[in-house]
Amino acid sequence: MKRPKKLVHLGKRMAETHFLRRGFAFLFDLIFIGLLSLPLYVVLFWALSLFNPEYQNPIEEIKKAVRLKSEDKKISPLGEMILKKSEKNLEEAVAKARERLKKKELNSEERQRLQKKIEESEQKLERIRQERREASFAQEFEERLAQELSEKTEFVALSFEKYKWLREILVAYIYFTLCFFLGGQTLGKKMLGLKVVKEDGSKLSLWNAFERTHGYAYSLSLLLVGFLQVLWVKRSLTMHDKIAETNVVRLKKEKKKEGEKRIRKTLSSKPSRKSN
Repeated sequence: MKRPKKLVHLGKRMAETHFLRRGFAFLFDLIFIGLLSLPLYVVLFWALSLFNPEYQNPIEEIKKAVRLKSEDKKISPLGEMILKKSEKNLEEAVAKARERLKKKELNSEERQRLQKKIEESEQKLERIRQERREASFAQEFEERLAQELSEKTEFVALSFEKYKWLREILVAYIYFTLCFFLGGQTLGKKMLGLKVVKEDGSKLSLWNAFERTHGYAYSLSLLLVGFLQVLWVKRSLTMHDKIAETNVVRLKKEKKKEGEKRIRKTLSSKPSRKSN
């Protein structure tokens, strides 16, 4: 069964313009930007907490949720989990030490050391059990852990959302502009063998790089139509390509063409053998 001509033409057009390759490269770049923005958010939140008490409280509360003992002398849910595990490990260690103490081949010095170790472990066990007895829990510690961490981190999550423009403007603009200016390749484009060049094939200036980065905003604002233009516009240009007068080339394909030209040139320069 033959495929419809329109589908064949669309598939050919997508292959010629590296449409899927460009799309995946842009997706990878968005992931890289998200990772790069996380340290910036942390630094920003820390800086805000120095001047604004509103940001200091959640930091202290999060510290309290993961601390072994909070300031109000109640064990946190995570602390309870750690103490329970420690108690179990110490009980097993004491039991093994007592079994070893029963062996007759131990000399008096080894017995003394082992007995001392058992006494120290039992003292630690008693301290842990005492802490757990004194702590009062209204809910099971697993539920409290989920609830407390959820409450304490909610403010942080809202703050990150509030300053989301930093990633969209500051990090994204710096990332794309510098990548286009320095080598014509973002990390995503480098992974997929693509490069941004000017229409005449030359390197982008800093202004061209900024224009193309700003052009992404226009392409995105039109429900991705600016990106899809590559499928029907002459010379396979997206909206941001038109704004910055750039184009995207595939390096492997270009290198292959250059290699073929070089081979043809070498062959043509060799003197032909005269037939006998």
